[in-house]
This record gives sequence, structure tokens and C-alpha cells, in this order.
Amino acid sequence: MKIDTNTLISISDANQNFSKVAKLVDKYGAAVILKNNKPLYIITEFTEEKTRRTNVHFML
Repeated sequence: MKIDTNTLISISDANQNFSKVAKLVDKYGAAVILKNNKPLYIITEFTEEKTRRTNVHFML
């Protein structure tokens, strides 16, 4: 998996400034949150198409 370095953000920065994470997702389509300089989470925009592709089911 290739990761655009523009989408990287530390977990502490993400915790203190989540709007920055949201802006990265809006601009690049995803944000990668690092913990101890290692990718730990990928944040993407929620869409119905992605839900269908990954077979994610939510119970409301």
C-alpha cells in the first residue's frame, strides 16, 4: 500500500486538532494517523458505496 506523506498526522496532533484530520480527508480522500511513527489508523470519508464494497453493516 502506498501512503501519500501529505496525509500523515501523529495521533497526538489528531487528538488535539481533529478538524485538521477532517481537512486532510476532504483534500486527499484519507488521513493516516501514526502512533510511534507507525501507521495505526486510516480515516476515510464515509459513503454508501464504500459501505457496500466492504460489507459493513451498522445496527441503528
